[in-house]
Amino acid sequence: MRARSKKQQVASGAALAATAQWVNFRYEYVSGVGAVFELHESSIEIFVTNRGVAEGVFRAFISQRNVTKFDSGDISVAAGGLSNTGFAPSDAADLGPYWARIFTTSANLVPSMRIWRTQVENEPPISDVYFAPGDFAVFELPWRPFPPISIGPAENA
Repeated sequence: MRARSKKQQVASGAALAATAQWVNFRYEYVSGVGAVFELHESSIEIFVTNRGVAEGVFRAFISQRNVTKFDSGDISVAAGGLSNTGFAPSDAADLGPYWARIFTTSANLVPSMRIWRTQVENEPPISDVYFAPGDFAVFELPWRPFPPISIGPAENA
């Protein structure tokens, strides 16, 4: 197998960046754990507010224990705007504890999360757990000028 030179690797990364949308996420937010106790009208929603002057992008993953149940894909949030995404449990296997990971392109993108069940008229919700922006563990991610280089099959030398 031939090793690729640094110049070939950089050119490959630049070509990939030009042909595919690649988002350089800079921050990861990790929520606490909240539970879904009943399926009927239960919902897990993630909200992201952009307090900045430029558009930002986020991507959310909602997991039940160690299994990812939902991937939002990349979602743009306009400057000064709000966006939301979420997951509605639909099967008995979906009952139990959930947590989320939210990746953002800027510290100006501020997440929150709610795990709740729509209330019956004039009754309080059966479950309502809210994670405010300060309730997340925040990790700064390294900046990368190009997407990670994928390593293909070995070449015959």
